Amino acid sequence: MSLATSYAKALYAAAKEDRTSTESMDQLEGHLDAFQGILDSSNDARKALLGPVVSAKDKGEVIKALGAKAGFSKIFLQFLILLANKRRLPAFSKIRDAFTAVRMEAEGGVTG
Repeated sequence: MSLATSYAKALYAAAKEDRTSTESMDQLEGHLDAFQGILDSSNDARKALLGPVVSAKDKGEVIKALGAKAGFSKIFLQFLILLANKRRLPAFSKIRDAFTAVRMEAEGGVTG
């Protein structure tokens, strides 16, 4: 199992454990896409969050600020902070892609 799949499964399990509804799972996927959009569109955010210069603690503060502005859910913010603390934010786009696959598999969906 890849690192991205492991984190995606952990996020899915945490969301399910939190009794997240299908609508909330859709929102969580939206948050994943929105955060990827931030990374894709903002060179400053990309440097701050993916580069080695900024500490994990400071990355957490940046994530909290971005999350408040974007309206990210508590579980998603906690997940991003975990990724920052584990220095796994550079793998985010792969984790986002893996989350979709994990969700499809868990909910009996078919990719096409």
